[in-house]
Amino acid sequence: ASKVGIDLAAADRLPRLTAFAEISSNFSSLGKRLTGDSLDFKDVQQVEIGPTPVDVTFFDKIPITEKAPYFNQLNTNFGQALGLNLQVPIYSKGQIKTNIQRAELALKNSEITDQANKQQLKADIQRAIADALAGKKNYEAAQKTEEALLVAYKNTEKKFKLGASNTLEFTTAKNQLDQSTVETIIAKYDYIFKLKVVDFYEGKRIKL
Repeated sequence: ASKVGIDLAAADRLPRLTAFAEISSNFSSLGKRLTGDSLDFKDVQQVEIGPTPVDVTFFDKIPITEKAPYFNQLNTNFGQALGLNLQVPIYSKGQIKTNIQRAELALKNSEITDQANKQQLKADIQRAIADALAGKKNYEAAQKTEEALLVAYKNTEKKFKLGASNTLEFTTAKNQLDQSTVETIIAKYDYIFKLKVVDFYEGKRIKL
């Protein structure tokens, strides 16, 4: 988009040729039209020629009009226009150059932002991989701890049945095993979640 912005800004240097066409008409409620007839008008005025007043007669015709119908006015006032308009940019007070420089600057900013996003993405991927590796080690450690506590519990159970261990020792061993089992389950699903995050960055479909 920023690259296209430069082309758009540079396009202002090019001449612009536009074509236009127009048709129009108008109507007025006061519109009149001639009927073809006229009234004779006679006007007598007295004019003084020397000491003697003389009557002078003027003859004229008064046109007879009527209200022009709507469609008659539209037809009479119908107009058409067709033309071309050419604009050639000669001097724009440096505005076109400024716009191009702004578009170029926007492109640079977009490139910097793109690089920053790529670096951030790389860091996020590396962090996701590191978290997955750590999750794997944590899960393996939880499994080993559970296995060790399971062995300890079985030994305590045998001693308890033989009377060599009291109820407190047996209950403590059982609670420790249960707690370790819960921690193993938590570590397992935490590891699975972190693997799915890595799958997401690899573009794989997320499946549970």
